[in-house]
Amino acid sequence: MHHINLHFHKLLALTGLLPDAIQSNCSKCSEKQRQASVKVMRHLRQSRVRDWNRLLDKYDPQGDKRKNLKLD
Repeated sequence: MHHINLHFHKLLALTGLLPDAIQSNCSKCSEKQRQASVKVMRHLRQSRVRDWNRLLDKYDPQGDKRKNLKLD
């Protein structure tokens, strides 16, 4: 399962969904993309904290967008 999640994370990152999800709370995502993004971001936040923090640092360097993420 971990292997699948990692590939899914890479796919989302490559298609630009994670940057949009972090920067604008997935404003350009379809509902299905939003659900997938939330699932991946939750996984990263809970199981791959270092990778999650890297993404946040890259796509939200000032830290003002992350407080608006709806992951819970």
